Amino acid sequence: ILTPSNAGHTMNFVTPVLTPTFVVTPTINTVSTEIDQISGNSAFQNQKNVGMLRMKVSTDRNTAIIQKIRVDRVGASGAIDSDITLVKIWRDANGNGSFDTADSSPDVNGGFPNLLSFGNESFSSGTVNITLQDPILVTTVPANYFVSYDISQFAAENSLSGVKMGGPSYFTVQIPNLVTFATQ
Repeated sequence: ILTPSNAGHTMNFVTPVLTPTFVVTPTINTVSTEIDQISGNSAFQNQKNVGMLRMKVSTDRNTAIIQKIRVDRVGASGAIDSDITLVKIWRDANGNGSFDTADSSPDVNGGFPNLLSFGNESFSSGTVNITLQDPILVTTVPANYFVSYDISQFAAENSLSGVKMGGPSYFTVQIPNLVTFATQ
């Protein structure tokens, strides 16, 4: 306001008023990942949703999005890719850090609301790259996610199957964010 409001004056600028422009640069967030083995000592042939790993993730600043996760199968005593029929990624629905029925149960319509992968991924040459149907929004508040196996009804008895996540490159996050594995 240049004059009193009832003075009847008007303001006319000879040239447009502009502020200088600036570039908004993205925050580079680091996704910290802690991996814990949750599998038991054995599983049965044809057993579904066998919990294998817990992934606890959080960022250091803002948010980041995990788009893909790579999982490698490890095995011994005759274990082969087809012993594991499906590999799935789940959200910790009740926030208790344990892979339980609350995480892997269907809803009233038969869908799996906490299943983040498509649920049809399987190993080929010991590896599966899982594109998440529901990408993980990682925040500064730690959250848990799980990797599970469905065991084939034809899995070799007494074979040994496990899971490997070889490092930060096993996670694909939205650019320009980074992933680190936390030391425990």
